[in-house]
Amino acid sequence: MRAGVVLALAVPALLLLPWCNAKAPPGNSEPSSAAPPAGQAGMRDPGPLAGEWRWVRTVTPVETIVADDPTHYTLTFNEGGQLAVLADCNRGSGTFVQDGKSLTIGPFALTRMMCPPGSLDGKFISQVNGAAGCFMLGDTLMIDLKMDSGTMRFIRGS
Repeated sequence: MRAGVVLALAVPALLLLPWCNAKAPPGNSEPSSAAPPAGQAGMRDPGPLAGEWRWVRTVTPVETIVADDPTHYTLTFNEGGQLAVLADCNRGSGTFVQDGKSLTIGPFALTRMMCPPGSLDGKFISQVNGAAGCFMLGDTLMIDLKMDSGTMRFIRGS
């Protein structure tokens, strides 16, 4: 079985720590709503986002989607706003922009191999494309999706 459904536990609001509040690099006086200069999507230093994050599950208003193997669904945030994506049997790369608590992912190019039955590659990619913001809950990265459609949970990769 490649996916399962579990019950979500309520988390006290006091444990939700604002996290994606990294400041712009020194000398950058542009307003936060300005588009990044060409070739500089996102921040040069991804800060606490840096490195590989493995998708564990997504909780939506109607279901919980659980990755059977988090090593098959990863986001790797790199310098210069570059992002590497692993979606089961597909790989890709793209960009991210993080401004305060706001997080935008994409566009990105992705291989289109047919993954085995039960793969969550399509759901994972669709959700990643819907990123709207992020925060940390302890050592866990939480990515909120647009229009309150859910929250993705990631653990740091090795």
